[in-house]
Order: sequence, then structure tokens, then C-alpha cells
Amino acid sequence: MKSNVLRYVKDDLFLTAVIKRLQKKGVEIIDFLPGRTGPLLEYPALIFNGESYYGEEVARIAIEMELPVHDLRRVWDADLDGLSGPRWEISFVRA
Repeated sequence: MKSNVLRYVKDDLFLTAVIKRLQKKGVEIIDFLPGRTGPLLEYPALIFNGESYYGEEVARIAIEMELPVHDLRRVWDADLDGLSGPRWEISFVRA
């Protein structure tokens, strides 16, 4: 199943290119964080689901494709109802 995330990043040529390249390798991106200046979310990140091994697999694919990977995170969200997740986030240095 193809993600609809591309329609939301159409004005961001960098993220569009990264998403398209990863999708060609079978990675299903479910969301993105565009990155901002400042201490939080400085680097754009792509969000995807998968088992514990899958994050390393996606990072390997991105590095082999010479994408500018900054980091890889396993994330759980916390709210009043407890924890939800986990999900994967991989961030990139804008070229």
C-alpha cells in the first residue's frame, strides 16, 4: 500500500526525493516531521512502522543509497492514557 505522505510534502523537494527513493525500495512512510530551526526537530524525519529489526534495515538502505542520514530513533508517545507505539523515525541532514 502506497502512503499518501507525498501529497503533504510536495513543496519540499528534499523530502519528496528521499521519500520516493525509499518507497522504491519498499519502505512505507506513514508520516513526516519537516524539521525546523531551533533545538527541537532540527532535522527532517520520516516516520514508519515495523518490528525491532526493521529500523536498522531502513537505515542500512538509506545509507547504501547515500542519503544523508542523521539518526534513527524508536519512539513511544506518552499521554494521560499511557504509552502508544512504538514507531520508527529516521532523520536526515538537508543537503
